[in-house]
Amino acid sequence: MKRLDRVILGEVIGPWIFGVVMFTILVMAGSVLFQYTNYLTQGVSPLVIGELVLLQMPAIMALTFPMAILLACLLGFGRLSGDSEVTAMRACGTSLNRIMVPVALFGVVVTVLTFGFKEFVVPFASQRATALLDQVKNQIEGRSSQALAYPLVDKKDKSLDGMLVAQGFDLGSRLLEKVTILQYEGKGDRRVTSLLEADRLQFESAEEWKIVGEAKVTELATGMVATIDGGAWPANINRLDDVRPEDLNVATTKNFDDRTAAQLGRMIEVASVNPSVKPSQLRNMQYIYWNKFALPLAALIYALVGAPLGIRNHRTGAAAGFWVAILIIFSYFLLSNVLGIMANGGSIPPMVASFLPVALGLAAAAYAIKVKNS
Repeated sequence: MKRLDRVILGEVIGPWIFGVVMFTILVMAGSVLFQYTNYLTQGVSPLVIGELVLLQMPAIMALTFPMAILLACLLGFGRLSGDSEVTAMRACGTSLNRIMVPVALFGVVVTVLTFGFKEFVVPFASQRATALLDQVKNQIEGRSSQALAYPLVDKKDKSLDGMLVAQGFDLGSRLLEKVTILQYEGKGDRRVTSLLEADRLQFESAEEWKIVGEAKVTELATGMVATIDGGAWPANINRLDDVRPEDLNVATTKNFDDRTAAQLGRMIEVASVNPSVKPSQLRNMQYIYWNKFALPLAALIYALVGAPLGIRNHRTGAAAGFWVAILIIFSYFLLSNVLGIMANGGSIPPMVASFLPVALGLAAAAYAIKVKNS
């Protein structure tokens, strides 16, 4: 690594760490502070609240990584230009394009870090946070667990084969309680021929549902009732081979942070044949899926935009970098939200809505570099 690169990265990495901490605190304070304070007043343990804060922090940090690189580039290049170091570099024959190389590489590193964080850290933490938050709400509201009804659909012909109903569902432990499975007559025929009633269904590591506790099968045509022993699955009830725990709340879930890109892709596949999922919900899932790839790229965009904008004259105060960063971040997310609403309404394809801000950001970065390079 050349000395030029070390100087530039030295001016950027420190402010980036500061920006991650600052933006994370601000976002957490604005999103969950009042909710968790309310839980404390209702008797929830401070240790539980502390765990919730720690578990929800990765999802917020994945958002602040790109934000912080914009602030870091604005402040870092603001100081370099304020001390005439950018002028000295260019006087030595170094072009702005060469100066931007370490910035672009740092942007790529943060992009990869953001994507890896969202894929490998955030889903695990968010699943645990969701389960813990459900326990807190159940404690406050006096509920035992979340009930659900899930249609069993044949993915090939999209016919309804049955219905799964449970009085309790815990995604964290992959457990269904007080379960009833209704088996329909045939393709498109919603007459119930038999039903399975089980205390619990557990999704095990072998990726199959196993009956736990007492269970019985009723044949409605004959009135015959059979008791299930040893967790054996009855032959006249279709196995839930294509149903995973993450699929069960596909129609009601609003938080997709606890899904990896692969899991969300499967969720979209399941939702496309689920009659209880509205088209707008499906498009929203598709938009969020593509955002898992587009959002990390914001780090590279912010780096390429922030560096040339950070080059200022000596009369411009350092505080201007904060305001410019906030304005750009606000504009970027405002555009993303507007495009997301349009995608949900069907005006534009979800993939276009996700990547259009990235394309516009690249164009803005190219223009800013061209202006400063002239």
